[in-house]
Amino acid sequence: MPESFKQLMTGLQDKRNEIILRRCFDALSTDLAQITAKHNALTAKLDLDAGVTDVNYTSLTGITNPQVGP
Repeated sequence: MPESFKQLMTGLQDKRNEIILRRCFDALSTDLAQITAKHNALTAKLDLDAGVTDVNYTSLTGITNPQVGP
């Protein structure tokens, strides 16, 4: 099983590296949340579009439980 964020951060000896790594994870978390929101908005729009084949895109590809943040 992969190490948790907390385990990884505990293993760092240098506080400067920890701060930089936390900033990187925060930026990635923000990006992931934005991608998730835009993806789900797109699937909802496709579901409402009468010109698109009648498929429930949200149920097929919607992101319902993103693992964002530590």
